[in-house]
Amino acid sequence: MSLRMRKLFLIILIVNLVVACGTTRLSTAPTITQTRETAALKFTSSPRPIVTHFPTLDPLTPSAIAQFFATNEAKLAAKEAASPTPQITPTVSFESCKGWGDLTSDGKWAICERYADPIIFINQSEQTWQFSYQSFYKQSFSQHCTELLHTTNGGMYIYFSLLTDCAMIEPGFPEIMGVFRINLTNGKVDKVLRANYDFQNYHGQTYTVAISPTGRRLAYIAHHTHPLVLNILDLNTGEISSFQLDPKYLNGGLFKWSQDGTKLAFKLSSRSEEYGDDLISFAFLDLQKSDSLVVFLHEKSFFWITAQMEFTELGLSVEAYGESPLFYDSRTGVVSTVSK
Repeated sequence: MSLRMRKLFLIILIVNLVVACGTTRLSTAPTITQTRETAALKFTSSPRPIVTHFPTLDPLTPSAIAQFFATNEAKLAAKEAASPTPQITPTVSFESCKGWGDLTSDGKWAICERYADPIIFINQSEQTWQFSYQSFYKQSFSQHCTELLHTTNGGMYIYFSLLTDCAMIEPGFPEIMGVFRINLTNGKVDKVLRANYDFQNYHGQTYTVAISPTGRRLAYIAHHTHPLVLNILDLNTGEISSFQLDPKYLNGGLFKWSQDGTKLAFKLSSRSEEYGDDLISFAFLDLQKSDSLVVFLHEKSFFWITAQMEFTELGLSVEAYGESPLFYDSRTGVVSTVSK
């Protein structure tokens, strides 16, 4: 190659290198600027959501359960404070019961070992009376327990009953096999209401019962009979008044007496095929009026079996936990909701 041709080739090479380098520098700058602009973000503030707080409590939450028991305890404390009945504290005279005694309402007597046979009644002077269910029924059995029903004014008699279920856990209608009365002056025991019961096969007639606060009347309903019949037994005269109930009711009881023993409220259960569960109704009876038996609340959910009933001068209040309280006006027969 001649010298001239070599110089020309070198000049062309240098020019190409210069052009290439200059093009690279010019193309990178716009690319970087454009990338930075597209990466920029804008933030806008959004309004705060409005939160509404409701004062009601879920009945199944721990706080609701705690509040329920606290309210009940407060009600009981207020009722005890307003009651003229003095609070009775067991004395050392009841040491024979070894801590297993149940005091009567006047605190003068106790029943030792309510799960034992014979049962022992003991007073503060260590006077005792015994009664054996097995001797009375002429049968041997192991599972039984005694419930104190009523102590008469003056403390002459104690009414007590023999239960079929000593540890009733689920809500229901308690069943008893008999009501007895012991004369505390001589220890004599009389049957007031006796059931024919087979203790070996756990079969026989049972009842739900309640004695009025005055001790004058005994209300009872026989289980496993159809239709159910409400019976009011005058414990002074032996006279019985009976009221046949609607055939749809399968069980009845859980009685509530007025303090003067002239009015009675109780619960009834009927079966719902639609819901596959028992429904609870509430009945009212005024013994001073004829044809006064009325079912004033019909077929509430079974949860209402635990509802509390309280008599007032004008009627009866019914309160189930988690539900609005209801009031039955016995003068008009109207049921209304009571605002808390």
